Amino acid sequence: MVDTERVDINGTPVGVSCVTCHGPTPETSWAGREGGTFHTGLEVVHGDLSCESCHDAVDKTRLHLSDNSPVDMLDAMTLCAQCHGPQFRDYSRGSHGGMTGYWDTTKGPRERNHCVECHAPHAPAVPRVSPAPPPIDRGVHE
Repeated sequence: MVDTERVDINGTPVGVSCVTCHGPTPETSWAGREGGTFHTGLEVVHGDLSCESCHDAVDKTRLHLSDNSPVDMLDAMTLCAQCHGPQFRDYSRGSHGGMTGYWDTTKGPRERNHCVECHAPHAPAVPRVSPAPPPIDRGVHE
């Protein structure tokens, strides 16, 4: 999913599936056709990787591991894990990546985030932000 310039009634960016333009065959793909401006300014900042490091050269909707074995898009975390081992280890132990639901799964379900819910796959570094201001200490009078 790629965010567009449009937002829904809650102000959330409206996404478009990559397969909308990057179809499974060259005949169904709009990618690279004249007049396309969607990715104008898209900068891939993911180490020294090229598109074909993770995507199939012809069908950009298909992923592959470094040994060229195919990986389903829904199992992209396996692809991320081959280069980001410490983060995946921490994710597996529950200390990296967010979740919703219950810590104690006997009380209810738990849902874990996927890498791409926090990190953009083409530029995964989390941008620096200014820290929140300190809390106001109501016991101190100015």
